[in-house]
Amino acid sequence: MKTKSDAWTIVIVGLWNTYIFSPDWVSKTLLNQNDVALEFLIISGKPQVRFSTNRLIFAAAEDKIVIAAKDTTDETLKEMERVAKHVVEELPHTPISGIGVNMGYVVDDLQNDLGRLFPMGDVGGLSDAGCEIEQTEVKRALTINGGQLNLRIVYGDITPEIHFNFHREIAATSTVAEKTIALTDKVLEYRDVTLSVLKQAYKLELDAGE
Repeated sequence: MKTKSDAWTIVIVGLWNTYIFSPDWVSKTLLNQNDVALEFLIISGKPQVRFSTNRLIFAAAEDKIVIAAKDTTDETLKEMERVAKHVVEELPHTPISGIGVNMGYVVDDLQNDLGRLFPMGDVGGLSDAGCEIEQTEVKRALTINGGQLNLRIVYGDITPEIHFNFHREIAATSTVAEKTIALTDKVLEYRDVTLSVLKQAYKLELDAGE
């Protein structure tokens, strides 16, 4: 099993004034770096700027901020969490409705166990109806340690993947301290939770060197 490098993100859902996120402010105030690359994109018909450092990618849209890790070392995950927390602290009056911490894995060695783990009684009927199954998703809505965990397993025409979303809803009346609870020494803890779930539920462990 390997980490899926583009699946490790923190998403802060809210009503963001994107004009605040100038290259100078993002670089110096949030990322604490002068050497920041800019990428100009068109997403859903709207222009968006992404800021890229050696560890992170930062993108602000009107409905969410996404901070993505370029690798899954402890140092990078801590930096991702620091930047996310700093955004909330620097913009305390921005309405925020939810914070999600996302992690993903690619699991070649799960392929042979999928039929046993998730027997699908409709496979024969779908085949008889002329349907070809290209992809299957299994979703679990879980609670763990008092928090919400959404688990998603995807397989079929791709190498099986397992995705984790640790979700925290934010009330409109929340203080900054309450908003940042989910961004204070949580990411490494969540990472350890995913590894425990994978080992206990699916007998999966990271490959050596991961």
